[in-house]
Amino acid sequence: MSLLSSSVQFAVGAAMVLSVPFIRGDLNGERWEYGVFSGAFPVGYAIGTLLLKRIPKSPWTMYAGLVGGGLSFLLLFVVTSIPVAWMCELFGGLVFPLFNAQSAARFQTEAPRERLAQLSAVRLLFMRATMPLGILFASSAFLQLSARQTFMIIGAVIVLPGLFFLIRENGRIHSLHKKKQANVK
Repeated sequence: MSLLSSSVQFAVGAAMVLSVPFIRGDLNGERWEYGVFSGAFPVGYAIGTLLLKRIPKSPWTMYAGLVGGGLSFLLLFVVTSIPVAWMCELFGGLVFPLFNAQSAARFQTEAPRERLAQLSAVRLLFMRATMPLGILFASSAFLQLSARQTFMIIGAVIVLPGLFFLIRENGRIHSLHKKKQANVK
């Protein structure tokens, strides 16, 4: 769980570096369009947090939120218009709370009580260390990656492990359903 949260922080750090060159350079946007792009994610996150009350909490929805958030980065690789880029950021903001809130709650309930403070400190260290690594990755000139290519990489860093855990969770749900049906017979 901590590694998945750390991958999200890595992507957030990289995205902070990429936002201006992506909107102002790749998409030839104006300052105000960059401002809307920057504000779309937090607005989506606030709405997504409100929606958490209405969505059932399960590992499946948690991993679906992670995959959806990573997908918002992957979509920026192919976006050609600024309004669509705004929608990608808004979508990312809407779905990331599904992962963030549930992973934090799950960590707190599953961690041994006597070691919760120590484990929380290590989790926080991972998350705080990966954001500057994302900034460094996105601003490294020696990689010679475009903003679009970097969005694709950071999206894949989130989506691929997210899909693995989502598929694994789906298999777990399917096997539990089969066991229930066998017990009924």
